[in-house]
Amino acid sequence: MAIFARPKARMKLVKPMDKLLRDQGFLIHLIVYISVMILLFIIDMMTSPGSYWFQWPLLGWGIGVLGHGFLAYQQIRRRQPGA
Repeated sequence: MAIFARPKARMKLVKPMDKLLRDQGFLIHLIVYISVMILLFIIDMMTSPGSYWFQWPLLGWGIGVLGHGFLAYQQIRRRQPGA
């Protein structure tokens, strides 16, 4: 609920997040990650429905995507005037 209480603070966060999704390198990384994870999930369900192994690449690669997003976000924040 605190997000709704301070619209200026929320706008400070939304603008860099919008720019982050426009970062071509991060966006490609995110799209490939999501696509491969969907494919791995389907393969996992078709080959071994009782055990789930797709979660391990999801977690490992997800850490990489989060790291990439964090670094790209930091670069965007540094480039903003007054940040």
